[in-house]
Amino acid sequence: MVAHFLGRAIRAVTAHIRSSIKDGPLFVDSAVAPLGANIFRYNVDDAQSDYEDEQVQQFENEIAEERKQFKAARNEDKARIKHKIEQLKEKRRQRVDALKEKANDRKKARLTKAIDKEQAKVSELKQNLNKLEN
Repeated sequence: MVAHFLGRAIRAVTAHIRSSIKDGPLFVDSAVAPLGANIFRYNVDDAQSDYEDEQVQQFENEIAEERKQFKAARNEDKARIKHKIEQLKEKRRQRVDALKEKANDRKKARLTKAIDKEQAKVSELKQNLNKLEN
C-alpha cells in the first residue's frame, strides 16, 4: 500500500500504532529519525479504503481491456469476449459486495467498542456517585 510513496530499491516498514498510546508517534519518530528515515503517517482506514478501491479498479481495467478486444474482434470471437466481460463484471460485483460487508463489519466493531468504552465510564461514574451517597 505504500508502494506509490516509494521509488525503486527503497524499502518500507509499516506499523499500525494505536492512537491510545500517548507517546506512540514520538516513540516511532525518535526510534527511526536518527536512521535517516522518512516518516509518512496515513490513517489505517484510509489505507484500507485505498487498497479496496485499487482492487475494484483492477476489475474496471480488465473490463475496459476486454471491451477493446471485443471491438477489434471477429464475430466468432465476440461471443467469447462478451462472456468473459460478463464474468469479470460478476467478479467485480461480488468483490464490491464483500468489501461493503467487511466495511460494515469494521464499522459495527468500532461502534460497539466505543459504546462498551462509554458504558464502562458510565458504570464507573455511577459507582463513584453511589460511594458519595453512602
